[in-house]
Amino acid sequence: MGRGGGWGRTAVPNGVAPDAAIDTARLFDRFFTADASRSARSSGLGLSIVEVLVTGLGGTVSAAHDPVAATLEIRARIPSAEAPSTR
Repeated sequence: MGRGGGWGRTAVPNGVAPDAAIDTARLFDRFFTADASRSARSSGLGLSIVEVLVTGLGGTVSAAHDPVAATLEIRARIPSAEAPSTR
């Protein structure tokens, strides 16, 4: 997790099949599964929960698909909390 400019940032890369067609615009939709062959093992709720939690903290989430490198990266950015005063 990186930190800078008052924001905490993290990025999680994940390998995907080289020929996978990833709809990054829908990845955070409830019940959406990017890979139909995995639908029996996934509810499609994970990334929508991430989005609700991160935006609830005033942050943003995004996804970037690189078909050449066969990766999908999920990024989250959350504002840093001010340290409590010691006075």
